[in-house]
Amino acid sequence: MSETTEPRRGPAQTIEEPNYKDLLDALPAAVYVTDAEGRLTFYNRAAAEMAGRTPQLGEDRWCVTWRLYTGDGEPLPLEQCPMAVTLKTGEPMRNVDVIAERPTGERMPLMPFPTPIFNADGELAGGLNMVVDITALKKAESDSLRRAEEQAALYRFTDRLFRAEREADTHEAALDAILAALRCSRASVLLFDDAGVMQFVAARGLSPGYCQAVTGHSPWTRGERQPEPIHIDDIATADLPGELKATVQGEGIGALALIPLVTDGGVIGAT
Repeated sequence: MSETTEPRRGPAQTIEEPNYKDLLDALPAAVYVTDAEGRLTFYNRAAAEMAGRTPQLGEDRWCVTWRLYTGDGEPLPLEQCPMAVTLKTGEPMRNVDVIAERPTGERMPLMPFPTPIFNADGELAGGLNMVVDITALKKAESDSLRRAEEQAALYRFTDRLFRAEREADTHEAALDAILAALRCSRASVLLFDDAGVMQFVAARGLSPGYCQAVTGHSPWTRGERQPEPIHIDDIATADLPGELKATVQGEGIGALALIPLVTDGGVIGAT
């Protein structure tokens, strides 16, 4: 007959149970609590880090951030923020984006989850809000939209090339594609003429005076092999001839890119 063996137990230990504030303070997500009037009664470390300031218990109302804006960037009064709406209606708010501003001026997109708290009698006692930083999500959405716009621009450009009846139609299609894909406000198409001079054949957002003054300026010669694109992030600090720099700045251009057009291995122009 087998005997039932009791599990062996070690020495008795006392485990101190953390209270809810300790647990909330350990969360990596920003959490804060208010009373029924919206006055701040608790916030965790993540909330203070997110806000970039030390929230004031009993003084701050509805929110721990310095300033708030709607998802579209419009100023959002704190008394109209999601937590304030939740306390007024007694209903949780979901699927709302806001933008928080720190005292330093830094802004970040957030998704709040304000939830009302009721006492045993069913009366509103306050609110609990967990706020999630959605910077990475917004960037991913923006990147995805940007890629879709670029692909759409390239598709329209290719389609118009097949339908083009004149050389000018090709130039116009190229300008439309550049402006749409790169989200810039000015663009041009330049080609070397028979004398090897770089000439504007189409332009958008550039004055005739500018085009005339810049004609003939090129970092490459016609037929040059393996030309490298030119990117200038700041015209003011660029190493350009004085007269050319003055002309570019006079046109109100702060940055530019010059992309070589290549056929049969040699450069024939630029955009």
